[in-house]
Amino acid sequence: DASALRTYFANGNKPTEISAAFSILEAELWYNKTQNKFAAIKPSDEEGWIQLDDSESILTFDYLQLLGCGLAEEKIDSLTLLYKDHQFEDWTDQINKERKKKNGAAKKLSNDIHELWELMNDSSEIALPLENAYKNGNKNEYVRLYKKFRKAMAKMVIHAKNILKDFERGKYLFEVNENLLGKIVAVRFNGQNVLDDGMFEFVSIFRHFDEMVDAYNSYVVQ
Repeated sequence: DASALRTYFANGNKPTEISAAFSILEAELWYNKTQNKFAAIKPSDEEGWIQLDDSESILTFDYLQLLGCGLAEEKIDSLTLLYKDHQFEDWTDQINKERKKKNGAAKKLSNDIHELWELMNDSSEIALPLENAYKNGNKNEYVRLYKKFRKAMAKMVIHAKNILKDFERGKYLFEVNENLLGKIVAVRFNGQNVLDDGMFEFVSIFRHFDEMVDAYNSYVVQ
């Protein structure tokens, strides 16, 4: 530990004599204010040295000692001064800007998910009468409804693809629950399967649609 602390002080251009006093009980520390020097033992041939640490204690500094030894520049009474000196106000402005970006991204994601849910509902409302037309052998009605159903499914798949692209591009600026991503992937994958089926592949269309709905409903966002 003492060696590591010494290396830390050396790399930081700080007096390594201080590190020993911090970490080794037997170590001593002396300081000459006139020369602004530290020593591990008191120089015998020079004046002006004061003892900061003896061989029976571990070194501790209060703020007055830090100021007196030149290890601190000044004591401040107001954080406002610190803000101004170190441009904390600019940092705060930047943090606020980042927060607004994330809030905006979160709002966009919320709107995107809501729109996806509405497109799911649009498809579901057509799916039931489409299935009834198939079961009743009403071909003309089935063809008419299928066109509406396919159009609704295409909108939903495209919207799901766009959401996933935004995730890949890092547009949402925060980590998103994997269950939510799973919902969107399920919609995109199964919805595309429905679109790839032919118009009269009745069994396959309804199977893929049911799988999409089941997959979507099986995920729980916590």
